[in-house]
Amino acid sequence: MKIKSFETEKYINTLVPFKNPLLIYGSDEGLVEHRTNKIINTFLKGDKQNALTTFDNKGSNQINFEDIICTKSLFSNKEVIKVTGGNDKIIEKLNSKLINNESLLVIINAGELLPRSKLRKLFENENNMGVIACYKIDSLELKKIIIDYINKHKLKINNEALIYLTENLGQNYQIIINELNKLLLIKEETINFENIKNLI
Repeated sequence: MKIKSFETEKYINTLVPFKNPLLIYGSDEGLVEHRTNKIINTFLKGDKQNALTTFDNKGSNQINFEDIICTKSLFSNKEVIKVTGGNDKIIEKLNSKLINNESLLVIINAGELLPRSKLRKLFENENNMGVIACYKIDSLELKKIIIDYINKHKLKINNEALIYLTENLGQNYQIIINELNKLLLIKEETINFENIKNLI
């Protein structure tokens, strides 16, 4: 089931209704990684110790869901399996025992998936599975990210500086956050255009 863009933040923070497994895909790798990490923290309530296992679907450490389902961690009540390099071949490995298993969450990360992708179609059409798309950020979303960041860190910024950031930060989520972190270096009461034009 596709999680609509306007519902994504609320879903990531609550995981309601619970969907398992989750497919997180898109052209913005930084946003894919950011949303994956937020979902992991929400599911595990911040306790990652002994509860996160990562597999690369393309490498030698390929996933076997049957083994994972049969092996329960002795150290944690909840576990997350993160699979990178998701593609259509992983469909054969998905197991119906994953669905509605509220102590094990499987997250599959993939790059850009076309609408005809079998993996994407499966997750969009199956009610028990969830899919989150991570496309390049547009200017409205970028402005919201900047304002949320400024509010979170209790910063003040004038309108000219805000416009400059919106026009110059680009569309890659991870780069945007890295650049916004530089604002924390400015020791002025209100951040203005002069403060940031050479910093960012």
